Amino acid sequence: MSLRSILVRCLLVLACLGSAWAQTTPMQPQWQLSHAPAGVSLETRAAAAGAAGSLHILGVQRPLAMGKDRTADRGWIGQVLPGGTWGRQTGFVMQPGDVAVQEIDAFAPLGNGEFAVAGQAGSGEFWLVAVNELGQARNIRSLGRSRIAFILPLANGDLVLGGRVEKDLYAARIRPDGGLAWEQRLDRGRDDLFLAGVLVDGRLVMLEHSGTREQFFMREANVGVTVLQPGDGVPGAPAFAIAGRAGALAAQPGHYGLVIDAGEGVKQRLLFLQLDAGFKQQAQAELLESSFGLERARLAAAGAQGWLLAGLDRSALYGLRLDAAGHTVARFNAGAERVFLHPDAVAGGEATYVVATELQKRDDGRGARSQVFVARFPWGAP
Repeated sequence: MSLRSILVRCLLVLACLGSAWAQTTPMQPQWQLSHAPAGVSLETRAAAAGAAGSLHILGVQRPLAMGKDRTADRGWIGQVLPGGTWGRQTGFVMQPGDVAVQEIDAFAPLGNGEFAVAGQAGSGEFWLVAVNELGQARNIRSLGRSRIAFILPLANGDLVLGGRVEKDLYAARIRPDGGLAWEQRLDRGRDDLFLAGVLVDGRLVMLEHSGTREQFFMREANVGVTVLQPGDGVPGAPAFAIAGRAGALAAQPGHYGLVIDAGEGVKQRLLFLQLDAGFKQQAQAELLESSFGLERARLAAAGAQGWLLAGLDRSALYGLRLDAAGHTVARFNAGAERVFLHPDAVAGGEATYVVATELQKRDDGRGARSQVFVARFPWGAP
């Protein structure tokens, strides 16, 4: 091939990339805010849509006077109202008599003013508890030595959850009184993790990642049965498998969205896959943002408009609006001069939210102070 031909091909590729970038518009938030209660440092852990379009955020708060000392950490749940103001904020511990929490893993609004929270109490034991708006926690069930990745409430009050128990992947359905409807363990590799779970038409669909093999698996279970059998999908053959190093999952009626890093070595290759209800691939799109990391990235369904992907570009926060087939149509960036952690994407009401922990230098010069950052985007406009 002549040098002239090579140059012509390179120009064509650059023109195509330029056209794709030109069609992508900045995504302007309806509002954005940063917040931490006075005198504390606040790190986010998860977020979920609440009633009437509000947003609830789970976090861990630490008094600034304690520095790096974690012995006074408390759980925190804050409500953000649709207009961009803060509602009720609640601090809590996992067990009566505790002075701190060791870690908070997952939560879900229960619709009765309570929140199901999974985490590690001061004693070191892991619990599933219900926390009310006054910060009072009641036990639902001891979780032994488990780490929970997601909690999904059912209409009858039962909770479906998934994570890891000791060396096994774990899924369970737990009744409001703490009784066990069913549980299943999967004996997998030590670095296999459930990253996410969604409920679709009475089925639990879980995204599992194997770090050793760098593969993703999607498994499903019928949450309505009393005891899961291999034919129900857990444990059994994965419903879908694909190679990748990091990823995020979300669901819309009739299909799933999956974003993965399919690159090799130090090179990233970010792909969006659309799967139908039977996990057959319907569409694939490559995301052009090569520096955006998918570690801890989150994907949310944005109604018929498509999807919202939130993650980190090095330490800067980004949000991508994807159309139904996964093509980037708008982007939001909180700025390269700011440092963020724990990105999340949330869909609720007629809006989507990007949530993260923002690090700021303290006025007294003693390290960084962390706070909650939230940006709200209406579905109908970039």
